Amino acid sequence: MTITASEKIEDQEQADGSRHIAFRFTFHNGLVVDKRFLAASGYDDGAGLTAMEPIVEQQVADNEDEQLLADVENGTDPVTAIPIHPETDSDTVRQKRWLRKLVRWAMENREIKWVRLVLYPVWYEFKFVQTYTPAQIQSILDITSGQYDKFNDRLTAYHNALTIIDGDDDFVGEIE
Repeated sequence: MTITASEKIEDQEQADGSRHIAFRFTFHNGLVVDKRFLAASGYDDGAGLTAMEPIVEQQVADNEDEQLLADVENGTDPVTAIPIHPETDSDTVRQKRWLRKLVRWAMENREIKWVRLVLYPVWYEFKFVQTYTPAQIQSILDITSGQYDKFNDRLTAYHNALTIIDGDDDFVGEIE
């Protein structure tokens, strides 16, 4: 997400010389974020505004990630939950960061249902839909080759088990 406009909207001097300042940041999609704080006397507004932009962008992205994780927990397909910001040229970086966060979140949860609901669809998307190489998947998830091998082995076994079940229509009918 990209900030398209930023401005100082409030500046009130306090009795002790400090200033109560408010900045407004407007994003490419119309989202408006206000940040209010108490600054020491002599605070440089221009430098402060410039320095705060990447912080606000990161906070907005983190808030979006938290909402997306809540959506996944409530049943949204993790592959379709990947944030897409076509207005920015950092789209790929943003998606990779989201997928790393999603995989870490699922692994920390340590419930088998999250393997099925989160890790498997992401792994399947990488391996069979996007046809990424192991090196590309390692890069996207920021993991070592040993971690990738363990991740891939476990999900391949899970995939093979699903394939066996899907291949036997009578067995699937009995389960349903």
